[in-house]
Amino acid sequence: MTAWLGVALYVLAILGTLPLTPLLWNTVSPHIPSPYLFSVLTAVVLPFVVLIAATAGRRGGRGCQPRAVAALVLLTAFSLVTVARLAQTPVELFHLLEYGGLSYLCLRASGRPTRRRYALCFLVVLVVAGVDEGIQSLLPTRVSQFRDVVLNALCGAIGLAAAAIQRPWDGSPPTPEPP
Repeated sequence: MTAWLGVALYVLAILGTLPLTPLLWNTVSPHIPSPYLFSVLTAVVLPFVVLIAATAGRRGGRGCQPRAVAALVLLTAFSLVTVARLAQTPVELFHLLEYGGLSYLCLRASGRPTRRRYALCFLVVLVVAGVDEGIQSLLPTRVSQFRDVVLNALCGAIGLAAAAIQRPWDGSPPTPEPP
């Protein structure tokens, strides 16, 4: 239950910062030369990915599995390139953190991953992305676009893939713990 409270607080943080994002972006962006924006934003995103990679494959204290870390690094490279190509502004790279993080936290909160839980977490991402864009349509400083819902869904799918790499679903029913 505590994990779901964390997911709810994360969603509130995403939605609560909507009015502040343009102010923050307009304050920071003039101080970063345009050719370096993607590099600076990547430098902000990568530490979070490294944190996930550092825990990849941990099970019962066995440490990191090299294949899981390598897969996560490849997924990160793919994610950064894909999101950067779809994003209309460099700041949209943060969607990878917001919605990738949301789906990842949602799946971790749901317990043992199953197909149904992956689908549920993706649905949560879609609903939050829709609410996000709905709120933006009401704010005079923001622009609401369906393309952003698609970008957020892609970022959510990337977060689910990261969770699957870290803790893959094996398709077998859960084994009961001994009494």
